[in-house]
Amino acid sequence: MAPGSGIKILGISGSLRKASLNTGLLRSAEKAIPEGVEFTIADISGLPMLNQDLEGKGPNGVIEFPEVVEAWRKQVAGADAILFSSPEYNYGLTAALKNAIDWASRPPNAWDDKPAAIVGAGGGVKAYQSNRVLRLSGIFLNLHFINKPETQFAIRDPGLFDWSTGDLLTEEGNQRVADTVTALVAWTKRLQQ
Repeated sequence: MAPGSGIKILGISGSLRKASLNTGLLRSAEKAIPEGVEFTIADISGLPMLNQDLEGKGPNGVIEFPEVVEAWRKQVAGADAILFSSPEYNYGLTAALKNAIDWASRPPNAWDDKPAAIVGAGGGVKAYQSNRVLRLSGIFLNLHFINKPETQFAIRDPGLFDWSTGDLLTEEGNQRVADTVTALVAWTKRLQQ
């Protein structure tokens, strides 16, 4: 059996833009996925804004969610590990990413006990502040983030990204993302033991 067999990683971009640099980082990660590991890039663009008025009560008081939300929650619950790619808006998370996190955290918490990693592309301070905010949310969500490597990119670095597609262009940049994937797979296997 190949190393990492059976591991399912869900990649989540906090940016909805068609040529998103952060979604480009997930495509870079996809190229680095080892044999035997399944990698899926989620689409969070169709989620409604969190509003408990959209929830219903099923048998035994179990919360019922809108169909698109239920599909999202099942996708998160079915993953063995999470790779976030988060831009930084006003020192924090994007509304889209926070919304996706919050929907999946409604009882029962779909994030519970999952290993996770963060990559990101942002402005002057890269995406370190959004990384910090995401890690703080992870405490409540019971996510287990890797600490190293820290894989953040400054979007203004010339020649780093193709702005028409969002793709990461440099060998060094792609290697940094690959190192994060390697660390996440190893961390996932360790926690599964």
